[in-house]
Amino acid sequence: MNLRVSRLFASILAATGLALSFACASATAANPGAAVEQPLRFQAYDNPKFPTFAFGMEKHGTVVGYYYNANYNALGFLRTADGGYTDVVYPKTPTSTFAQAINNAGNVAGYGQIAGVNGAYGWFYDAASKAFTAIEVPHAQATDVWGLNNQNVVAGAAYFYTDSTGRGVGFTWTNGTFKYYKIPDAQFTQIYAINDNGDVAGSYIETSGASHDFIWKADGTVSILDPVNEFNNMAGVAGLNKNGDFVGPCYDQDFNTMGCFYKRSTAKVTSFKLDGFSSTMPSGMSHGDIVGYGIDATSGIAQAFVIPKSSVLGK
Repeated sequence: MNLRVSRLFASILAATGLALSFACASATAANPGAAVEQPLRFQAYDNPKFPTFAFGMEKHGTVVGYYYNANYNALGFLRTADGGYTDVVYPKTPTSTFAQAINNAGNVAGYGQIAGVNGAYGWFYDAASKAFTAIEVPHAQATDVWGLNNQNVVAGAAYFYTDSTGRGVGFTWTNGTFKYYKIPDAQFTQIYAINDNGDVAGSYIETSGASHDFIWKADGTVSILDPVNEFNNMAGVAGLNKNGDFVGPCYDQDFNTMGCFYKRSTAKVTSFKLDGFSSTMPSGMSHGDIVGYGIDATSGIAQAFVIPKSSVLGK
């Protein structure tokens, strides 16, 4: 059994299948009187049949993510601000490349999978040399890569299927050196995001199955966070900024997926969703924008989005 645990929104995706999608209209924030801006929305190569998932953006507006092509192969992509596309294909896993993060140098990080093999293979792509570097935690059966900062520090989680329950630890990787993160007594510790301070954020799962979010600062300070939105549902971590704010998925009162923005200085959660869609799943934020994807209630095809943070916060 594959007991690898992924992000909250990834498990939502798995539950709904590959034929997901998202085509967004306007954003509805918790402040109904706020001015709302139209988000950028797109599908890879402007093909309405390609389910497309966005995870990060660099300072010039290039968005990174992955899509499923007509053969249901997962391919990473870069989309420039003017709408140009480039595939990102990890040579070790040519039919399943999941590009998850990009920094301002244009370097990219993610993971790949081999069909029929229970495992994941992390990688880092250097834009200047156009070369991939494998990131595989020693002795782990799977290495997932989800985060990357402007110092080229990569973050993710590794999984060890030593028994029927499995075990996982968070990690960062810098120039070939791993640093590991484990919340005491946790069955899984997973890191989803890293900021330019070197702080990491993620979640951990107790042996009982209970899940909690955390921020682990570069100075070693750990804060366990279980922030909830106005519907008393927990806000998940997906993207982290230098202020310690994070964005991620959460639920409304009917357990429909929506976005939540957690502001660290006030401990306030602002929830939001895109009108006309059953799910809104933010996956990262950078340069004043929130990046993500969602599910169109009518078409069922996933579409990526970029929306100004000001639309969510109402200012």
